[in-house]
Amino acid sequence: MVKRTDKWAVIRNFAMTGVQDAGRIALLGFLAGRLERVSFVKSLERSNIGVRMSTKRFGIWPRISYMGFIHDVQLPDPFLFIAGMADSDETIDVLLEFDGAEQAEWFQNVLVDSAADKRLQPKEQVENLRHQIDQMLDIYSNIQQQLKEGAGEMEKDLKKFLDMAEQDMARLNREINKIEEQKNL
Repeated sequence: MVKRTDKWAVIRNFAMTGVQDAGRIALLGFLAGRLERVSFVKSLERSNIGVRMSTKRFGIWPRISYMGFIHDVQLPDPFLFIAGMADSDETIDVLLEFDGAEQAEWFQNVLVDSAADKRLQPKEQVENLRHQIDQMLDIYSNIQQQLKEGAGEMEKDLKKFLDMAEQDMARLNREINKIEEQKNL
């Protein structure tokens, strides 16, 4: 797991690599405020939410200084990306390109190959599944309380939903067990 201080160092150091334009600085500030939800990746392939920023002076023409997307929706401006993510808790994959990136140890230490790689790590998968089970248990508890208080004509629908919730929790538990078995191989 990458430390917040290491991610902060990447943002701070990247901010010093190029022109201090308002959009880039605002986006870096936004990312700095969400360090626990930021992953620095070598590739945005399979990313649901991603940002690419470049301050490279040389390379393929035309050089793209910013590109962002949220669930396949391209956002051509950093401020639009910030607005689109303001109420979201989802992970943001960030691809940074700058001169000397290959030699910058502070940068290389935080990189993940791609979104697919980090999302396939067993620990993160299990944590995500447990979070889903917790949410399902909260819903389950709410429905049981409503049934105890007498749900009236909704009782049939609530019982159906309880059955579905039980099936979902069983499925999620099976997935956790499968991941933990594979981890022990």
